[in-house]
Amino acid sequence: MSILTIPLILSFALEYFIGRTGVEIELPISDTVIQIMGITVIPISIGMFIRKHRPHFALRMKKPMRVASTVIFILVFIGVLAANAEKLAEGMKEAGLVTLALNITTMGIGYLTAKFFKLKMENAISITIESGIQNGTLAFVIVTSILKNVEMGIPTGAYSIWMFVTGGILMWQLGKRPTQSDSNYKVSKV
Repeated sequence: MSILTIPLILSFALEYFIGRTGVEIELPISDTVIQIMGITVIPISIGMFIRKHRPHFALRMKKPMRVASTVIFILVFIGVLAANAEKLAEGMKEAGLVTLALNITTMGIGYLTAKFFKLKMENAISITIESGIQNGTLAFVIVTSILKNVEMGIPTGAYSIWMFVTGGILMWQLGKRPTQSDSNYKVSKV
C-alpha cells in the first residue's frame, strides 16, 4: 500500500505545509514509486520467494541472517550516530518526543493490524518491528534522494535514533522467544 499512499500523502503534505511559504519542492511521483518499491516490495518479494520455493534453505539461513541483521543493525546505528552527531542532537531537541511518539504509534498500529488479521505471534512481531524501522529508512530516502531537502532530514534523524532504539529493544527481547514455525519445519522435514 505504501507504493500508492506515500506519494499521495507526501504530495498533499508538501502542498499543505510548504505550498503557502513560496518554497518549491517537487515530488517526482515515478521516482518515488520506484524508490519505495526498491526498499519495500522487492526485498520482501525475494524473501517470500525463497521461503516458498526453498524452505529448507530458508530455515538453515534463519539463524545466520538473524545474527547478520543484528550486527548490521548495530553497525548502522553507530555509523549514523557518528556521522550525524550534530544534526541528530539538534533533531532530538526539536523533534525528539514527537518522533518517539510517532515511532511507538507506528509499531503499535503494525502490531494491532497483524493481530486483527489473526497472524501468528512471530509474524506480528516482524510486522511491528518492520513498521517502525522501514518508515525511517523510507523517510530518509525520500528526504535525501527525492526531495533533496536537508532541513526535512532533522525529524528523520530524530526518528532514526528512536527507530533503532525501540526496534533494537524489541528484537533483543522478542528474538529470544522460540518460534512455532521452527518446530513445524523440523517435524515436516524428512
